[in-house]
Amino acid sequence: MIELEGSHSSNDNEAATCSSRVVSNAYLETSGVPLLRGRYFAAEDDAASQPFAIVNQAMARRFWPDEDTTGKRFRYGVPGESPSAWRTVVGVVGDILPNGPESRSLPQFFLPQDQAPEAKSMEILVRGSQDRLPLANNLRTAVLSVSPQIPKFEVSTVESQLERLGNRRRFQTWLLSAFSAIAFFLAAIGTYGLISYSVSERIHEIGIRMALGASRTDVMRIVLSQATRVTGVGLLVGTVGALAFSGAASNLLFAVSWDDTLTLSFTAGLLLFAALVAAYIPARRATKVDPIIALSSE
Repeated sequence: MIELEGSHSSNDNEAATCSSRVVSNAYLETSGVPLLRGRYFAAEDDAASQPFAIVNQAMARRFWPDEDTTGKRFRYGVPGESPSAWRTVVGVVGDILPNGPESRSLPQFFLPQDQAPEAKSMEILVRGSQDRLPLANNLRTAVLSVSPQIPKFEVSTVESQLERLGNRRRFQTWLLSAFSAIAFFLAAIGTYGLISYSVSERIHEIGIRMALGASRTDVMRIVLSQATRVTGVGLLVGTVGALAFSGAASNLLFAVSWDDTLTLSFTAGLLLFAALVAAYIPARRATKVDPIIALSSE
């Protein structure tokens, strides 16, 4: 529960989405989290100084909209227990997405390590220019030199953690791509079968047209124009359906809006191209129809 100075406690829904994190003085700077207003933690922010906190942009927008957040005071606690001491906001930083680039920005505040003795675990963030393996070995040696009783711990890079966060989405993307490729192939096969059947049903008509002076180019144009009309109707229905049900699939998209004109246009153009390629073979076969044989087959 978050309580602002001079106002009542926030409602439970807001409090449930507000998290805290205990960090060292240089953590935010080492992580590259941008400072938007105020300052980072300093060495003077120890246990004897006034309680401080840094909030992220999402928390500043929620609790102090259109106000200068620095200097504001709040306290936090669990319902039914005594709240913490009042803390003064000394800085506002950019939002951190802990679950990867697709996660939402949630209100969060940071406490200096020296003023939060209740923290029971620790993560050490190291920023260096040397290779990962020597850096990891040096880090283990440095930690164990302080206390050999420290249990075994894992050393990993930020890149590997981001890759692990993206494994699920990567698998979903691969699976959707595979299904899309199969659907695309089936659409091309279906178009080919439809146009091929249509050409076989119109052999007599094509024979009459060629007997009356229609050239092979004219026949090719007739067959391809039919494929274009059929595909156009399908694309129109598909586009309307995609826009109608885009809200249900919005959670599968990242950095792509539901009405992305460029994506829709590219997909429609690709399907139209596949339909024309699929219709080319029966159209070419139609241009080789002998008018005498076509007329005698009726």
